[in-house]
Parts: sequence; structure tokens; C-alpha cells
Amino acid sequence: MDEYEYSGWDFAWATVNIVCELGQVYIAIFYIIAYTEYKDDHNGYSAVEVARRCNSVFMIELLIQAVAIAALLVGENFVFLLVALPVFCYQFYKFHTGAYILRADTLYKTVDWNRREGIYKLAGFTLMSIVYIAWLIHIAVKITVGDWGALLDVIFGVGIKRPIHQM
Repeated sequence: MDEYEYSGWDFAWATVNIVCELGQVYIAIFYIIAYTEYKDDHNGYSAVEVARRCNSVFMIELLIQAVAIAALLVGENFVFLLVALPVFCYQFYKFHTGAYILRADTLYKTVDWNRREGIYKLAGFTLMSIVYIAWLIHIAVKITVGDWGALLDVIFGVGIKRPIHQM
């Protein structure tokens, strides 16, 4: 059974996905902080300010997700695409229907829901970032060394007993 050979393009697409996921983690943290400061401290940000900031960040988040989806499609990583696509579809649905727009007059009623949604996004994006980093390390090892046994040989300087045809 032939194993898939990784190339520099696979490494590049994995790097693009990691940057996108870390950007989404940052945006999720921004949402959580904005909603928490509004809910806990009414002397800080006003509802208009929180709504304005969160509405402007949503478009950036949607753009980052679109770039990540495009990188997964071009890189032909369909397993990761199946994981990332539902979140993108949900965000696109919110954009298409206008449900992403926060109104200052109803923000106090929906702030708990929005904060919970931000926490769920943070958990999901953090998990996907860890998976993408592990995938990037796997690709880097496959491109540079060839396999994990050879990497251990290089790191520890010990020979692992392998048949001659595998060397």
C-alpha cells in the first residue's frame, strides 16, 4: 500500500489553516471579553459601543473562515473540511439572514447567549488549532526526515533496528 507523499504545498496549506484558526481563537476571545465587560461593568462600554465593535469583527471572522475553507479545498483535506464546514455554514447563514447584527437596544437580553456562543467557538477553534498544529508537525516530519523512526534516530542518535529494505 502506497503512502501519501507530502509536498511543500501541503505544508503551506497547513500553515494557512493554523494562522486562520489562531485568528478565530483571538476573535472568540475578543467576543467573550467584550460581552463580559458589558454584562459585569455597565460603567465601562455602552451597549452601542459593544454592538459596533462586535458587528465590525464579525465580517473579519467570516472572511478568515472563508480563507480557511478555501485552503482546505485547495489542499484536498476533506476530513478537516467536513469538520470546519458546518461552522462556516452557520456563520454564513447568520450573515445571509442578518442575524449577526447586534442591536444596542436588545443587547442586554442576548448578551448571555452571545457569550456562551463565544465560549463554544473558543473551545472548538482551540481544539482545531491543536489538531492543525499536530497535522503540521506530521507533515514537516514526513517532508524532512521521512518517518518518525528516522526522526528519533536524528534526535537521540540511537539506531532503531529496522530491516534493510526500509532504510
